Amino acid sequence: MLKDYYEILGVHQTASLDEIKDAYKKLAKAFHPDKHQGDAFFSEKFKSLQEAYAVFTDPVKKQEYDAQWAEFQKSSKKRKGTKQNRTARPENKTERDTTPSSYSAADLPSLVDIYLEKKDKTLQVRKQYDALLASPKKKVVSWVKVAIAVAIIVLNFLLLNPYFGLLK
Repeated sequence: MLKDYYEILGVHQTASLDEIKDAYKKLAKAFHPDKHQGDAFFSEKFKSLQEAYAVFTDPVKKQEYDAQWAEFQKSSKKRKGTKQNRTARPENKTERDTTPSSYSAADLPSLVDIYLEKKDKTLQVRKQYDALLASPKKKVVSWVKVAIAVAIIVLNFLLLNPYFGLLK
């Protein structure tokens, strides 16, 4: 199956070389494997970005890809047409079919950055919470000892003081 390099880079088929370069730079920065060490998803995504960029920067490869993509689109439309005839679906499109999705592939780097920022903040808060749980145990124990000592002194004062008259 032919990969959709336009979708991978998040550009339209009529995009200029500058638009393709800008999209590649933005996505390569977001999906670079060095930024996300140990995650296979990001390394695979980065490889597909490089592959798409290599095809689109070479005019000969781009023409060949566009010709293959046009053939692929025609064959997929034929397959969809035969399925529609079997199911007898109406051809009128609703408003939902014509509206674009709320996020496109071009928005993906910003969404990834938002996710990673929230992940970093969560990790920072978790480290602070773990430090709070780990370190104040000695302080809590000493404060408990002080509170018990004060309570014993107050009870002794109340019980032994003749003015309160608890022990007569």
